[in-house]
Amino acid sequence: AGTLLQAYQIAAQAPDSDSMDEAQAWTDYGEWFTQCMGSIDQLRLKKMRVNTRGKDSAIWVRGKSGQTAAAWQAQWESIAHFLASDSADTCTPSNDAVARSFTDLLRSRGHLAPATQLAQQLATTRRAVHAARPQAASSVLRAQHSIAALHTLASDMGARLFDFSQGFTDADGD
Repeated sequence: AGTLLQAYQIAAQAPDSDSMDEAQAWTDYGEWFTQCMGSIDQLRLKKMRVNTRGKDSAIWVRGKSGQTAAAWQAQWESIAHFLASDSADTCTPSNDAVARSFTDLLRSRGHLAPATQLAQQLATTRRAVHAARPQAASSVLRAQHSIAALHTLASDMGARLFDFSQGFTDADGD
């Protein structure tokens, strides 16, 4: 993701540069978007559930790795930063010439209603993830449902509005 971020930032800083054409920038951004969708799946399906595969993994560090509210929140904040950039997104367009997040990209292309819808779902999901506690199964379930709704919404917008296709991710279970 770091390489994709660098490529995107270079393209954004020098839009008339021959170093990257627009088609390549869209390809790179689409890949970055797909990675974000995979991270959402990872958080919901692997991190917010104990993945023991029928075994007691409590004795192994990997069995507990990522199973804390702090770990969930840290992963969530990196996902949210890509999707909204500002954790207090007010659904207003950025004055910057460069789209710093997926919601900024939506707005910059005239997709104001979808950007607002995404920002609202992000706020709902943020509250759910921050309220989730491993000891309270119902709070984890609420967060998982909200994350699933966000994934569905964002991936639909990426596919429908920007033709970002999604292949397999690590969360597919392969």
